[in-house]
Amino acid sequence: MVIERLSLVLLLFCFTMLTAIFFLIRKDHLKTQHALLFIILAIPLLPLSVSKNLQNSIARILGIYYPPTAFFLFGFAFVLIILLYLLVAISGLSTQNKILAREVALLKAKIESKTS
Repeated sequence: MVIERLSLVLLLFCFTMLTAIFFLIRKDHLKTQHALLFIILAIPLLPLSVSKNLQNSIARILGIYYPPTAFFLFGFAFVLIILLYLLVAISGLSTQNKILAREVALLKAKIESKTS
């Protein structure tokens, strides 16, 4: 009974997330490159949320005694992957910001030297 209820909740959650992601892409609130990571990580949860045999098999392979607990493991891994992806993006933006600040300083110095 608990597994069936959890499966239904997970299935609704997956469909809601995918719908929200596609809606945000369509409204240009989310870039496709960022949404692709969410879609790639959310789609495998659909068969997992429906199939009890698949849940039991994966839990057995991972050595987990209570199959729904595997979803917490997948959720934690999902959050870590998203966090790593965002940290890489922030690092790139930080580097670009430093380069732009240097270029602005050089251009400002060039303009001031011409006006003097």
